[in-house]
Amino acid sequence: MDSVILLPSIALGIILLVIYVWRCNRDNKSLDLGVVVNTFLLSSGIVCGLLLMAGCVYQPAKALLKGIDIYIFIGGLAVFVVSAQGIQKDIFSAPQK
Repeated sequence: MDSVILLPSIALGIILLVIYVWRCNRDNKSLDLGVVVNTFLLSSGIVCGLLLMAGCVYQPAKALLKGIDIYIFIGGLAVFVVSAQGIQKDIFSAPQK
């Protein structure tokens, strides 16, 4: 992963982690390692998603899209699944009364 994506992902992850730790302390709950790991994975998804959107309208951002094929695939998969669910609901499900 390029540092253009890695560094903002780490920064966002740390900010969210501080918020999570603060909320756990406030509510007297223990930290969940799964939440910590997932926070950093989701942070990279946020950064890559923003970069994908920016690449559509801002040419210099498009040059940074190399090496994030997994996020492009996941984005396409998400669009496919949401579209398929909409078609299934609107066309093939019985009308609700």
